[in-house]
Amino acid sequence: MTNLPRDATGAGGAGSGGPAGRAPHGERYGVPAHEILRRVGEAGYVGGQEDVITDVALQLVAERERVAVRG
Repeated sequence: MTNLPRDATGAGGAGSGGPAGRAPHGERYGVPAHEILRRVGEAGYVGGQEDVITDVALQLVAERERVAVRG
């Protein structure tokens, strides 16, 4: 098992597929990167699918907003 830094979803990190210099997905969307990676892994996606990583990050943001509105 490989240990990855919590912000490894962007700027060339694990599974990003994105060019260097881009903000990590977690930072960009305000969602912890480890949550994004966990969700991507649970869905069975493979590296290089940056559009999927972005979709997962946005889903997590929407879930947090729904909880905040109910809260």
